[in-house]
Amino acid sequence: MTENNTVIQVTDYEVAAMRHSLNLLKTQLQAGRIDGASLGKQLDKLIDLMGRLEAEHKQLKKQERLEQLYKVSRLLGSSLDLQVVLDQVMDAIIQLTGADRGFLMLRNDDGVEEVKAARNLDQQTLSSDKFKYSRTVVNKVLDTGESIVTTNAAEDPRFAGQASIIGQSLRGIMAAPLRVRGKVIGVIYVDNRAAEGLFEDDDLAALELFAGQAAITLENAQLFSATDQKLTQRVEELAQLRRIDMQLNETLDIDRAISYTLEWACRLSQADRGHFGMVEGEHLRAARHYG
Repeated sequence: MTENNTVIQVTDYEVAAMRHSLNLLKTQLQAGRIDGASLGKQLDKLIDLMGRLEAEHKQLKKQERLEQLYKVSRLLGSSLDLQVVLDQVMDAIIQLTGADRGFLMLRNDDGVEEVKAARNLDQQTLSSDKFKYSRTVVNKVLDTGESIVTTNAAEDPRFAGQASIIGQSLRGIMAAPLRVRGKVIGVIYVDNRAAEGLFEDDDLAALELFAGQAAITLENAQLFSATDQKLTQRVEELAQLRRIDMQLNETLDIDRAISYTLEWACRLSQADRGHFGMVEGEHLRAARHYG
């Protein structure tokens, strides 16, 4: 990679030429006619080629991350249903990071952490009794608001010896906070048991970007859900008022009107008993009882 971060492309001709040179060196080695100077020159070319291939691979991987993040941003905006959003978030993160499984945890109104979505590589929901995670990692992210990545948790002195890590042979772990307006509202956690070194710093940076976007989407979904609940409640209240109005207009009997009023007042306030009084002169007369 050059100083301006442009990858030096490796051409098909260079790869074919290097393959030809390696086959020729193999033939010479088998025949006992290997030339030291020629071998050194070909190895230098091979090292240079491998370096450029590695740089090109990293650049392609970075481009793939950006493309996935763009797709995810469109995906997250497609629904305001909170559970749908949570499942989409986890499926996209697992695909983005190459993890085996992951979960998303949110703090409820009482400040208690709850697992809201737990998914695997096959986009299947994991039940809580089958999904154990490193609480040390999660609590540290929630408490400090700082992301964590480890490429081999079993040998990492921060987490070595944990029952969950040993029992499930966890190797790579990444976790990033979900933060809205400076407040940590939850955490995204992914892990894998496949091999060491699966997660890199670039993967963590991508997870942090994604977590920031996901947190905003989740907040919007929660606001929508709360607004929808309030709207539903308001509609029900208006429907009840309409039913009260219809019942009162159906009769001209004052006693029946009082009974309807007291009954509805107790229903709406969820009271077991109620009393209706009428002012006569300077005195209050009990006109009706309910319950």
